Amino acid sequence: MKKYRIILGLFALMFVFNACNKDDIDLYNSNDTAINFPGSADKFANANYNTKTQVFWQNFSFLDSIGNDYAIIDIPTKIVGDVASYDREFTYKIYADSTTATESDYEILSSIVPADSMYGAIKVKVKYDVSLQTELKVLFLELADSKDFKRGTNEHNLCLFTWSDKLLMPTSTSSAISYNMLIENPNSWSSRSFSCYSPNAHKLIMIVLETNHIPTYTERPFSIYPNRGAWAAKINQYLEKWDEEHPDKPWIHDAGNLKGQKIYARGYGK
Repeated sequence: MKKYRIILGLFALMFVFNACNKDDIDLYNSNDTAINFPGSADKFANANYNTKTQVFWQNFSFLDSIGNDYAIIDIPTKIVGDVASYDREFTYKIYADSTTATESDYEILSSIVPADSMYGAIKVKVKYDVSLQTELKVLFLELADSKDFKRGTNEHNLCLFTWSDKLLMPTSTSSAISYNMLIENPNSWSSRSFSCYSPNAHKLIMIVLETNHIPTYTERPFSIYPNRGAWAAKINQYLEKWDEEHPDKPWIHDAGNLKGQKIYARGYGK
């Protein structure tokens, strides 16, 4: 789909941006307290640090907030250094060239590390609009020096925040492995790639597993890794029954490298 091409293009742009600018920016001094976006060891819902692009990526869907005119989202940050007994503000930059959202689409309410905490947040109010049913809004942020904080390491200063009213592709590579274990595609069953991801296959997994997300491959009670064959067989059974009842409406990939092709469970492809 178009929105995923946008994301991939932004990732490519950010990789070039990092490569061109790392030598031009001073790293923080170890005596300073620094502010970073979270890394791969930090776990947050609908968010993940991409080690290849060195970007913290967080997404939100109004499908999780149906009927609301707006949602308030916390984009997490993490300090490197000492906590303080008072709230501390930090600053950031918005890269207009890589941001598709307009000023009317969102409002940044605050950027604070609370007292006695290692974690802070950029609090963003995103507004619902019917265009979100077909468009992906993008806000591209970089942390900056402020009174209380120095910008941290170059590897943890960029954030890509996206929102829409659509089913969102997972950000976790562990969920990518689960997807590839369950859905037939050219990638290996242990691949961390989302190149063959499609929202329709995503929906299929959620229906069969009776869950609201694609679990990680070790997540209980699903335990997809040791039970991948059984889960794939269950998906295949669902698809066979569907085809019998809806012969003219097969499940079709609606995005990714397999767009337009029929969806099969892993091991059952034709």
